[in-house]
Parts: sequence; C-alpha cells; structure tokens
Amino acid sequence: MAPEVIRSEPYSFPVDVWSYGVVLWEILTGDEPYKNLDSSVVVWAVGNDSFRLPIPRSFPEGFSRILNGCWKAQPKERLSFQQICMILKGAIHEVDRISKERWLPLQAEWKREIREELNRHLQFKSDPSEDQICRQKRQALDEALEQAQKRRNKNNDLYLKLQECCMHLQREREEVARREDSVSKREQIMAQLEAEHSDRNHEVNHLREQVALILAELKRCNIQLECLQSQDLTQEESEDISRCKKEPTQQLEKSSFRARTCKSAPKVVASLIS
Repeated sequence: MAPEVIRSEPYSFPVDVWSYGVVLWEILTGDEPYKNLDSSVVVWAVGNDSFRLPIPRSFPEGFSRILNGCWKAQPKERLSFQQICMILKGAIHEVDRISKERWLPLQAEWKREIREELNRHLQFKSDPSEDQICRQKRQALDEALEQAQKRRNKNNDLYLKLQECCMHLQREREEVARREDSVSKREQIMAQLEAEHSDRNHEVNHLREQVALILAELKRCNIQLECLQSQDLTQEESEDISRCKKEPTQQLEKSSFRARTCKSAPKVVASLIS
C-alpha cells in the first residue's frame, strides 16, 4: 500500500505503480513482503516514508531501477507504466542470462539479505514489545486524526465560500431581472408615445389642409366682396356681406387653435411620464 493511501491523502494512478513494484519484488525474490513483521509497525514505517522493501545488492540492475522508480516518496516522481515497459525490455535480458541452476540459490541469497536488512533497519525481531507497538499505533492514529481534521476544516471553508458565491450570484440575477423589467416598461412607454406622436402628426397635417382650403375660400370671398362693394348696395346687403367676411375668419381661428393643441400634446404627455 502506498504511503499516501495509508495517510488518507488524495491519490491517483501512482499508487498502482507502487503496488506494481511490490508485486514485481515478490515475483523476483519469491519471498513474502514484510514477512514476520507486525502489520501496525509496517503501516507506521511505510506511512512515514521511513521504510521500503529492501532491494538486494545482487539484484538485476534493470529491475532495481524499476523498483526504486516505483517507490519514490513523491507520487509525481514515480515512473509511469510506459517508462516501466521501456526498462523491462532491457531488464528481461538480464534475467535470461541467469541459468536455472543459479536462480534458486540466488533467490535464497536475496531472502537472507532481505532478512538482515529488515532486522537492521527496523531494529525489531519477530516479536516486538507490546508497549512499542501501542506507541506506534497511537502515533499513527493521532496523525491520521490530524489529517482528517485538516481535511474537514478545508472542506468547511470551501463550503462556506461556495455558499457565499451562490448568494452573490442570486443577488446578481435579481438585479439583472429588475433592470430588464425596467427597460421593458420604458420601451413600452416609448412605443406608446411614438404611436401618439404619429397620430398627432396625421391630425396636424389634416388640419393644415383644412386651413389651406379655408384660406383659399376666404381669398375668393374677399375678391367677390370687393367687387360687390364697388356697386351701390342697401344697408341690409352691406350687413350680409360683413357677416360673410367674419364667418371664414372665425372658422380659421378655430382650426389654428386645434393645430397648436395637437402639436403641444406629445410634449405634455412626455413631461408627465418623466
């Protein structure tokens, strides 16, 4: 088991590289990893990066490179399986050069060297004292709890930040919706004003045409009246002519007032809206 797994840290494919190295070591040596050692001691030692499976000095060089590359303390420094395959192509030839008669004695020599290295490095016999094992277990447990607490605190901080971001996003969405609603209302008001302005323009143009017709009629009446005045008329006929003069003028004044009212109406509406 890789050290980062024992420490309950995040891990990825490099843990498989570590396990591959253990399996390869077991195949070549024919020995059991960490044989006759207490599992809690092994877990503590491997988890603290203070112990690796011994590699005999007479081990084939290519396989020694693979095992050392698989058991790097930093996961990112370990070999990839593509690199392992490239090294294996040369390492296999080293094993092929070892004869069958030489292989079993060589494995026995490796096992003896491994036993000596384990006893020297860990300074334990096959039956370590219970007090020492308890201290190591307690220390490993304390470290695991500390790591778990750190991860819990980190997760809590991330959760609080996520909630804050969600609240900020919700406020932004509400503000955008409010602005869109305000813009929509303004567009509707502008459309209404434009429609009213268009209607007023049509009405003004119609009134102008009426004024033009009245002016033409007034001009024609004046000409006729001037012709009649040049003749001898009675008093009653003179009053009828004066009344005819006043009627077109009064009609023209009414039309002019309506035109001015139509022109000023959009401005009044716009001022009331604003």
